[in-house]
Amino acid sequence: MAYQIIQEDTGIHLKLDELEDAELLAANSAMLHLPNFSSFKYVICDATGAKTSKLTIPGVRAIAEQDADFIALNPGVKVAVVATKQVIRGLTNVYRVYLEQASDIPGWETEYFTSLSEARRWLGLEEDTASESASTSGN
Repeated sequence: MAYQIIQEDTGIHLKLDELEDAELLAANSAMLHLPNFSSFKYVICDATGAKTSKLTIPGVRAIAEQDADFIALNPGVKVAVVATKQVIRGLTNVYRVYLEQASDIPGWETEYFTSLSEARRWLGLEEDTASESASTSGN
C-alpha cells in the first residue's frame, strides 16, 4: 500500500491508497513517531482514494492499541476518518470502542465523514487554507 503523510499547519493529513491492516499499521506508526506529533491538533485519515478495503476487526483493534500508547503524549487530538465506503463507518465505531478499552485516558474524539470538506469543517479548518509543510510517503 502506498500512503502519504502530509504535515499541515496544525495537523496531519494521512492519505491512503489502500486499506489493509499491516499497511495501515505502518502508516499509523510512522505518523505517531513524527518528532512533532505532540503539537498536532488533528489527524485526517483520508481513504477517499482507497482502491481496496481489506481492514479487519483485529487490525482495527491493533491500530487502536497503538494509538492508546500515544494519547498521553497528545490527548487533545481530533481524528477525522474520511471514506466513501460505509463499512469504514462501522470500523470507525469499532476503533472508538477499542481505543476506549485500551487507554485509561479518554480517547481522541473521532468522527467519520464522506467528504474531506465536511471533515475540515468539523475540525474548524477552511478547505483552501490548509498548507502543506512536509510530506512523507511510504509503500
